[in-house]
Amino acid sequence: MATSDEEAATNMVTSEKATTTTMKSTIATQHQQQQHDNKHAANEKLLFPMILFNLLNDAAAEGFEDIVSWNASGRSFKIHDRPRFLADVLPRYLRLKHYKSFVRQCNLWGFSCIHGGRKEPNRGSYQHAHFIRGRADLCEQVCRMRKKRQPKNKGVRRSPPKQIAPLKNANPAAPGPPPAKRPPAKTATAKTAAAKTKKTTAKPKPMKKNSLSQKHRTELLLQVAISYENDMQKQQAQRRNHNRYVPSFVEQAK
Repeated sequence: MATSDEEAATNMVTSEKATTTTMKSTIATQHQQQQHDNKHAANEKLLFPMILFNLLNDAAAEGFEDIVSWNASGRSFKIHDRPRFLADVLPRYLRLKHYKSFVRQCNLWGFSCIHGGRKEPNRGSYQHAHFIRGRADLCEQVCRMRKKRQPKNKGVRRSPPKQIAPLKNANPAAPGPPPAKRPPAKTATAKTAAAKTKKTTAKPKPMKKNSLSQKHRTELLLQVAISYENDMQKQQAQRRNHNRYVPSFVEQAK
């Protein structure tokens, strides 16, 4: 009986501990979620440079400088671990899910990436002339760059400008270009002569596709003539045979 009571008591204690731990964990998650929501609500009123400035200051205070941090000079910052930055740090401050979108925001706000050789210590960092550690007042001078407007008719070939004829010189004393000579007007005889030449030099009409050639026609006529001659010869042979056998039948009948 004593052992059963002790087991029941230990089970009760363990269940109470489990419930307390679950309650603590739920309270902690709720608190973190509330802080996360409050931070998002506060960041929505701020601009991107100030949000980035607070992110880098929190990295030094909360101890995630191994993910993102200021450089030693304090005039640039560098992301050391991209996957952890996207998964743990960026969702807390900005509503961005991809690294390319973060880089796009940096470019829109005038941040430039430091490029250099392998020996460059700040290679891959981002900097701005008015983005300096400990100078939050300079973040107001970081302005968003405006997009260049592209022309509407981009890629459309434009015709060259028309040459404007020179104005007639109003001053008769000043020398001007000589007037252009106009061709003489065509008279009625010239028009009729041109029409006759057109009629005489008219191009021959092309033959239809279905029309037979001259060679093919002659071949067909020869075949018809040969067949007609054969038929006539056959008819003459039949008549001769008929005339040969008819007298014999007549003699027998007599």
